[in-house]
Amino acid sequence: MFSKRYPTMKHRIAVYFRKCNLKIALSLVVIFFLYKWMNKLPRMPDAPVVSEVDAMDFFENKLKGDGLNFTWAHATNSLEQLHNAQKAKVYGIEADVVFKNEGTSHQEQLPIMAHPPKLRSDLTLQMFLHETILGESLIKLDFKTLLSVGLSLQIINEVADNIKVPVWLNADILQGPGDAPPPSTPASSFINKLSSGFHFCTISLGWTTNTRHPVPYTWSNVYEMYTTIMSTGISKRKLTFPVAAAMLKNSIIQLKWLCEHFDSTLTVWQSSEDDHVDISELVYLRSKFPKDKIYYDLMPITMEKFRHVANNFDMLTQAHRTREEYSVDTTKWVLKVSNLHSSDLKVGEDVVWLSGPEAQLKSFRRVTTSKHMLIRGAVSFIAKNFAEQSYKSSLQIFVFGEDHLDNHPSGIRCSIDNSGRMIIASDHVEGSSLYLDKDAGVSRSSCYHFELRISGYTVEFSASAPKFDCNVMQELHRPQSIKTELDSKGLLDPFYLIMRNGRSEGYAILEQLKIT
Repeated sequence: MFSKRYPTMKHRIAVYFRKCNLKIALSLVVIFFLYKWMNKLPRMPDAPVVSEVDAMDFFENKLKGDGLNFTWAHATNSLEQLHNAQKAKVYGIEADVVFKNEGTSHQEQLPIMAHPPKLRSDLTLQMFLHETILGESLIKLDFKTLLSVGLSLQIINEVADNIKVPVWLNADILQGPGDAPPPSTPASSFINKLSSGFHFCTISLGWTTNTRHPVPYTWSNVYEMYTTIMSTGISKRKLTFPVAAAMLKNSIIQLKWLCEHFDSTLTVWQSSEDDHVDISELVYLRSKFPKDKIYYDLMPITMEKFRHVANNFDMLTQAHRTREEYSVDTTKWVLKVSNLHSSDLKVGEDVVWLSGPEAQLKSFRRVTTSKHMLIRGAVSFIAKNFAEQSYKSSLQIFVFGEDHLDNHPSGIRCSIDNSGRMIIASDHVEGSSLYLDKDAGVSRSSCYHFELRISGYTVEFSASAPKFDCNVMQELHRPQSIKTELDSKGLLDPFYLIMRNGRSEGYAILEQLKIT
């Protein structure tokens, strides 16, 4: 019958495709109406995208852009402490994470909230998250060792879609200054577990400390943190750096430089009232940072004292004021570096790192010594490679000369290196072979204060290792000096001041500089 009605193969194929098209059309209509019906069903609300909102944004209406208004519940490691923190409506709940009975023969693969030496708790990590992820407080989890990190992150990941509050994941990943103990959560191991995921979390990276014998955070400390972050692929993540309030003195410029390089904040903490905290250092810290870039997790007594004077900058000491007077004003200098050596120049708001002759500071305008010039400053030296103990680094100041395209300035070079060797020499000056050197009086130091006095063609270069604080300019302590009367032949006046590091193995960190 079919063959009689459609005798040719061509007719049969045409009918077949018409029937197929009809089936496809009917299927599309069914899918369309099914889609419309499903979209009318009630839906669960989407979990907030907290990866794009930091704590300050989350509590925007309450904090008013000031971390001083942020309140904490510290070491919330039991059910009772957790419920008390929730009743108090604090903005941040901090708790410590370890395995149950960690390090003993009864160790269990169960993350709990406890701070060693306590290794038992009525609050597991799973219970803690169940109580907090739908709440109103930031969660900060402090991993005391590496053992519990992997399983803890799995537990967090299982509830990630339901988390509606900011989450901070903290570990002390680097050894701090002085006699601080080595970290129990190594940097690469901790960061590698976070680098490929957990973008909804802020990563909190700290140093180990010994607050009974507090010493400042050093340039080496912050540089090690900087290189760790840059080498592990988290430089674009939201970061916070927990720092001990007792160790702020002579650390603030270093910490500020570190924070300037990342989307980061500081979290200033105090573990007990026995940790002595200088309130004036807290005030100075507040004067150097935006208010929304510092959180304060301090003991109640300390916090109360600080709140009363937080904005009273009259409390700043003479050392603070001197530090500001001598801070490097980078707006008055041309910062020069070749693209091939861009890492050799690191600039902060009031500090400059120099490494190798390709990175230079050059004065905007020519200067003249027809009357008198005094250049005072402080320079610190650190190695690029932490394992390198015999590195060489120097600060060179060129006067009476000019810059050249080959990065070899001409003129009179005055320099101090990390071994304490001082030099006044002529570089590329026709008819001059001047070379004078002297030891600064200290065989090796990480910091020197220097003075360069120029009156006419008389040059005197002095340097010494500071008796007290490196980053606060003071009268030179037992300085050594080189003084010479120059032959004006071949010298330029007026001239550009040029500063650079003559070596590439380390950085010369110019942290104080004033020209009068």
